[in-house]
Amino acid sequence: MRNCIVVMLTAVLVTSSLNGQDLKKIRAGLIGGVGGNWLSNSDKESFKSSAGMGLRWGLDVSIKLTDVLSISTGIQTNYFRAGNQFLDTTSLFIYDNADNAFVDISDQEFGDNNSLWIYYGQEKLAGKDWDLYRAKERRYIANYITIPLALKMYTEEIGYLKYFGRAGLNTSILFSGRVTEKEPNKLSVSSANPNLEKTNNYKDLSIFQWALTIGGGAEYNLTGTTSVLFQLDYNLGLTNFHGIASKKSRYLYDIKKNAREEQQATNQGVMLTVGILF
Repeated sequence: MRNCIVVMLTAVLVTSSLNGQDLKKIRAGLIGGVGGNWLSNSDKESFKSSAGMGLRWGLDVSIKLTDVLSISTGIQTNYFRAGNQFLDTTSLFIYDNADNAFVDISDQEFGDNNSLWIYYGQEKLAGKDWDLYRAKERRYIANYITIPLALKMYTEEIGYLKYFGRAGLNTSILFSGRVTEKEPNKLSVSSANPNLEKTNNYKDLSIFQWALTIGGGAEYNLTGTTSVLFQLDYNLGLTNFHGIASKKSRYLYDIKKNAREEQQATNQGVMLTVGILF
């Protein structure tokens, strides 16, 4: 988080210097926003998304091209919250009580002669303090550094207001995250009772995200080039929330397929943003 703040403060100083050179072409300011997030699952028979609250704050930069057209960019921190409910009973995972961690099964080759049950049994006999669970619901917390790039189209000024529409692409990089299990069903018998809602297996999150963004709003002029910004956006994810290289989970196992669980979902959300541009 400290690194994020340093990057944004540096961006503010650089942009302030640019503003000093040409007040008419480049404007910058601070924004903050709140909204709702959810996941759009490709397999709607197996997963059902539960919505969560999203937050946004950061630097907004507007580069004027014409009187009615500009490029909108900047650097922002986005906080994504959502969940997935498992509608069937075929998704399993193993928890290591000694390490307080989910067991990564991505290096296991499951097939006709091998399954998670066999793998689990062999490791238990070898002395591993493992327990087997059936997944019920997962909660996701994903925090991103986002660089938006959008085309902003203005109306003529009406009173002190200029209305606009915008469309573009958001590029996001994950800098922290948390994936936790909510009320899983324990299938093995042991005295261990870990709090799985406080255990993190964020490796099932994709590091990079790209999303289309479309929206609109208004700028209320206070004085000179200083304006208050109001904006409403819809963001449509283009890449798999769970991983770009592979759809298969590192931790979840599908009994029906005798293989690692395949996860395909995109993140979506609506965000209301306010800010001030100088």
